[in-house]
Amino acid sequence: MRTVADYVYNNAAQPRLNAALIGMFAVMALVIAAVGVYGALSHAVSQRTREIGLRMALGARPGSILFRVAGQGMIVSLAGIGIGIIGGACACSRVLKSILFDVQPRDITTFGVVAVVLSVVALAACLGPAGRAARVDPIVALRDE
Repeated sequence: MRTVADYVYNNAAQPRLNAALIGMFAVMALVIAAVGVYGALSHAVSQRTREIGLRMALGARPGSILFRVAGQGMIVSLAGIGIGIIGGACACSRVLKSILFDVQPRDITTFGVVAVVLSVVALAACLGPAGRAARVDPIVALRDE
């Protein structure tokens, strides 16, 4: 003999576990994506230190350097987000249909929210290396070999 509450709790245990696991993996994927964007853009900035120093020496303002570096990182990030949503999410929606509750597999609102969250994370990851690029000392960058 069990209560109705126990019966409902036991029947919802597997979907609750699936949701928790998917949530944890999604957060881990978001952190890995942010670290990847940060690392790639940081490497690109370190490779272009002389160019950025030359631009600064010729009169480029730090704000324009910040905007340029962050903009280049965001262009690549937005292209990846678009390809991922169109190619990956739409293709995997049939597989995920069995574990989705009260959400359609190709819900435009969900795709939009995910795109916005990923864009904000990518922007935050781009601002660190872009800020470092804007603070490059032209003299040190031009002397560096």
